[in-house]
Amino acid sequence: MHVPICILCRSPNNNNPEREEAHDGYKTALVQQFNSLYGTEVDDIESWRGLSRALDIFPLPNDLNKAKKNEVNLETAWEQMFKGKFINLVDLVDTENTGQCATQFNTLEELKERS
Repeated sequence: MHVPICILCRSPNNNNPEREEAHDGYKTALVQQFNSLYGTEVDDIESWRGLSRALDIFPLPNDLNKAKKNEVNLETAWEQMFKGKFINLVDLVDTENTGQCATQFNTLEELKERS
């Protein structure tokens, strides 16, 4: 018997094996979709450009342009780009379907309230 994930996620029984299996499958699919859209290599400048577009960060931060020229480490550029930003990963992955940029929140509490 297949039960829709939306019903399973609302189930008050957290020890429900069907719910756990559905939730694990959902998380796996979300990670696979993220990796497909934005890549898995921290040193891939195109992955960073994709994230920048999805988050409406233009122009690319200087550190990213320097990273392309190997003047700066991409992890350093990443820290500058996303420091202090909170993003709903489901929204980030869904940008491909909606055509809208993912919303950025200033605090974790704001993200929790609006997601």
